[in-house]
Amino acid sequence: MIKETITYGRQNILTVYHRGFDEETKKRRLKINEKIGRYRIIFEETYIPDENFKIPDDYVWKNEFLLKPDDTINPYHGGTCCAKMLEYFYAQKPKYMFRYNNKDNQYDFAIELNDILKINEFTKKYTGMDLKKYPLGYGNIFIFEPHLIDIKRTKDKQIYIKNLRSSMLVTIHFKEYENIICTNIAMKPSIDGELYVTPNKKNWNAYDIFIYENDELFYEQKNIYYIEEIQFSMNIMKKSNPIYLSELKNTFSIDYLLSKEKFSVGNKNINDFKSLWKSINLNLYNKLSSHVKKSSILFIKPNEINKVIAKVKDTLISANYEVWIFDSYFTDKRNILITIDWLRIIIECLVYAKICHIVFYFNDENRSYSAVKLKEYLIKYNPNNILGQLRNRNAVLIFHQTKNSKIHDRFIIKCNKENKCLGIGIGTSFNSAHKNFFCIYDLDNRAKNICYELQKWLNEGNLQDKTILGEIS
Repeated sequence: MIKETITYGRQNILTVYHRGFDEETKKRRLKINEKIGRYRIIFEETYIPDENFKIPDDYVWKNEFLLKPDDTINPYHGGTCCAKMLEYFYAQKPKYMFRYNNKDNQYDFAIELNDILKINEFTKKYTGMDLKKYPLGYGNIFIFEPHLIDIKRTKDKQIYIKNLRSSMLVTIHFKEYENIICTNIAMKPSIDGELYVTPNKKNWNAYDIFIYENDELFYEQKNIYYIEEIQFSMNIMKKSNPIYLSELKNTFSIDYLLSKEKFSVGNKNINDFKSLWKSINLNLYNKLSSHVKKSSILFIKPNEINKVIAKVKDTLISANYEVWIFDSYFTDKRNILITIDWLRIIIECLVYAKICHIVFYFNDENRSYSAVKLKEYLIKYNPNNILGQLRNRNAVLIFHQTKNSKIHDRFIIKCNKENKCLGIGIGTSFNSAHKNFFCIYDLDNRAKNICYELQKWLNEGNLQDKTILGEIS
């Protein structure tokens, strides 16, 4: 079998065994050495004979699972390979990663969260296991055995399965999308390990398959769709024609969719013990997730306008109802050509959302455009055919002119019909994003409250004027 180990600060933090690989793996030797934080992390992979395999007997419990192909802890995930997993859980965790608090009966991280995330990435890269949701997997021993079955669909819509054993039984639920429309139960393969399955209904486009051997689940995969579905998804992907910009960059275009535990231990209180460890693991995972969210800040330097455009595009492209943009200095006359570029980018990204509100401040006609004057300018000069672009998107821009400039930060917030909102905050105006140092940050679950408070402020007598450009047919 193949043995993989990861050490950190010369202490073993993970051991993984793989059963069922060819004899040629006997020659395999691999060693990767990197520096993370204060210590070096080392991955080693070697072949060991089965007779040399031994598990330290001081484990607390062991778990046995069948991992599906999409399970993140499955080292073979991403394909069609299930894995039988045996895990030996050890209460003593690596001291350079965790520290134990006797008072709270809890484990916590002993190093910086950024270093934990780097260790996770290293582990995922070289073992295939993603332990982000299971940090207490470190310090344990895992044994994996791949269960790979070759499954195809024939031209006459049969399911063809090979590499089966005569002791196996196969059950398939044929589905039309999520609905089961017929089931073929407990089918046995031929002597040569093959099986053809013919459903009694023709309108299926997906299936769930379960394969059993010796009264145990050997293989499971759900919601398998075939190439018609993939081709359909590919066909409705569309790349927009490039639009030409004056100041920010040469052209801009987008891609968009055209439519749309088992265990065996003698202690009767083991369930309480496992619940405690589950709670500790959840706390550790939440810390990592929270840290990742807090780190979702993009630092922008002068002349990095492409990064800004990409972030704005990613925010707008998935909006499916309406968008609110707040920028007090959006209509500054000195940078009107840059404003036009941003309007073209915004309109181009209105693939599903058809209403875009833009809120800005106006008090001096020599320095900025009012809502009315901006609309007149766009209609009179129609720069770069911005009106035609708006018609093609079947969308409208609603300009809101405020009486004062109390909205200091800039926001892009997208809301659906159920008033669920997401968005970003921007540390400078759109028309100066190409020349300033600033940050862009995700608003996460705060977006709804921010949008509500700003709209409430508008409706409390702070809206001076409003105009609409375009119409929805």
